Amino acid sequence: MSPRRADFLALIGATGSGKSLRVRELLTQFRPRRLILCDPMDEYAGFAERAASCQAIHAAAQQSSFAVRFAWSRDSRVRRLQFNALCEIALKAGRCWFVVEELGDVDSPNPYLVMPGWDEICRVGRHDGLTVIGCAQDPTMVNKRFFNAARLIRCGCLNEEPHVRKMANTLRVPYDEVANLRPLEYVERDRDARVIRKGRIALPGAKKTGRASP
Repeated sequence: MSPRRADFLALIGATGSGKSLRVRELLTQFRPRRLILCDPMDEYAGFAERAASCQAIHAAAQQSSFAVRFAWSRDSRVRRLQFNALCEIALKAGRCWFVVEELGDVDSPNPYLVMPGWDEICRVGRHDGLTVIGCAQDPTMVNKRFFNAARLIRCGCLNEEPHVRKMANTLRVPYDEVANLRPLEYVERDRDARVIRKGRIALPGAKKTGRASP
């Protein structure tokens, strides 16, 4: 990723695969001046101020710099509406980071059920200067347009066979390369560089490892 250009990144993996660690690495590295963070598990207190409502997020996004996070409702209908509102706020703000923890709770593989704000982000978000990081445990619940928009798709270990099959197809790698991933290991496709990389996310303070292949 680059601080100078909009980017889309998909992070897929079961609990313990290292998705949140990678998000924390990126936020620490780039410290975006404009950040909206969908934080349903309330785990990013060190990176953004928690907002009580979508209206508070909207107000914060009027500023030249902001870092706000929101824990949406556990009610599926309400949280989808809240997610759509956050997408619209990010689109209107432009030139910001939009990070979504547990995209599978608000997205859909059915194009007719994808929230309109999220659909627009997937279609034109990069043109509007958005850097989007979408995390999901269940890739079968993520709409195809987001995967198509993502420059980089990283997959960690997965527990369910349909999830493994989905990501092997999405990454265009052999099934076993996804099925055999252990906690914190990953395989990723970088569309711009046209390479597949494999590696292991380092715990804080440890040395990173990784290798690339065409």
